[in-house]
Amino acid sequence: MSKKTTIYVCHGWAYKTDNWQPTIDLLKRVGIELKLFKIPGLTAKSDQVFTIEDYVDWLENQLKDIENPIVLGHSNGGRIALNYCLKHPTKIKHLILVSSAGVRPAFSRRLKVFIFKILSKLIKPFLKLNFFKKICLKIPKIRTYLKQSDYKTAPENMKQTLSNLLASDKNLTNKLHSIKTPISIIWGDLDKVTPLRDGHILNQKLRNVTRFTIFHKVQHIPYSSHPQVLSMEIINIVKGLS
Repeated sequence: MSKKTTIYVCHGWAYKTDNWQPTIDLLKRVGIELKLFKIPGLTAKSDQVFTIEDYVDWLENQLKDIENPIVLGHSNGGRIALNYCLKHPTKIKHLILVSSAGVRPAFSRRLKVFIFKILSKLIKPFLKLNFFKKICLKIPKIRTYLKQSDYKTAPENMKQTLSNLLASDKNLTNKLHSIKTPISIIWGDLDKVTPLRDGHILNQKLRNVTRFTIFHKVQHIPYSSHPQVLSMEIINIVKGLS
């Protein structure tokens, strides 16, 4: 790839981005630079409680001096980027969504989350007992919730922020058809955080999807688990924009 390309990355709900390095290194070899933004409250420390509007304004400030940027949004970063595209339909040259958040869950999924939140509050006092914790960790769904819950590991201001962002998904889902930005979608078929169902909904509702790629036997963070596969897909997307 003769021409250098820069892709601006809105990472997901994470407080460190070290596990992006394998993908960054692979793409750098072919002239593609990934520039990861530091997101307020996550990789940039803040005590503020944020709304989706706050994050859209933040992204607007990041991109204000960049002409025709290519943006990659992973998980929560995809949610932010999609809402940005609602407000600025022609600013981004191409948006790459990787396991994006932002789709309102089906009622059954929302009910499961509600039930698990109630259960987690009920069992929390007993988790101090090692034998009880060991029993809970043997149950796959409870183990996943206890170990991976964004809400559980977040500081107090970010717990409210996450609630605000989840509440905004209904409005975004209803307006996906209004987004004009050209978009590529990448998803792992074993994603349990943002299930593949969400990828299909985005593909159906967004009006300008140019590519929808499903990775076989891949979960939520392909930039860490399958950097070579993700890098090759990004290379193919960039080639298609030339």
